[in-house]
Amino acid sequence: MTHTIHPCRSVLAYSSHSMKIPNQTDLASNHDSLVIVTAYDKAQEKLFRRIKRKKWSKTSHVLRGEWSQSMYHQGNIRFRVRFTEDRRYWALYSEGFGRKIEAVVVANRPTSVDEVTAEAMQAVEDADGPYIDVMVDYEDFDPETFRPFRKAARERSRQRKAELQAALEEKYRQAAAQSPAPQPSVQAQSPRPASAPQHPAQSGGPQPAPNAQQGENQKHLPHAQPSEKPEQP
Repeated sequence: MTHTIHPCRSVLAYSSHSMKIPNQTDLASNHDSLVIVTAYDKAQEKLFRRIKRKKWSKTSHVLRGEWSQSMYHQGNIRFRVRFTEDRRYWALYSEGFGRKIEAVVVANRPTSVDEVTAEAMQAVEDADGPYIDVMVDYEDFDPETFRPFRKAARERSRQRKAELQAALEEKYRQAAAQSPAPQPSVQAQSPRPASAPQHPAQSGGPQPAPNAQQGENQKHLPHAQPSEKPEQP
């Protein structure tokens, strides 16, 4: 993700992937900004590669610290900062699991190694890159000078995350307010088919009296005689 740092503002503004990355002319018109591109910003991969090929000075500034994710997952890491001769381009290296350029910085105004390092470290941490939880050795840095920049960078990062979260919640709230309320579904009732006439015996109505013919037939029906048991001798 590309960071545009405005030292006179309290908010760290992140340029979206659709925005144009400032070129030489843009930077000249915006002389109070730093542009930070991390190695994790796939949208600005070409810009990152182009800047990282700059000729960096042999002079570097180093600080070392510890990172920790759990009791069993922690270690040491070292950050090294290098710059071009005109101090316009800067590179932040990490040295822990090999050496890697984590971020590049474009500065169109006079800046200090403390400011660039603090802002670049925070940008890499926000991009889920390596970070320092506890500073162990400032080495080439003056702690009294570096700490204010580090604190300011972290504060801007927290404020930026809070603003992004608030904007996201507002977006969902507006979307919910604009969406129509769900209407109760009314199913069309199909006409019931006409039922066949039921037999009186099934309908529970009065039973018809048997007719005379049925009575005569019942009279002539043979009655069952009780069976006679054979006499015992």
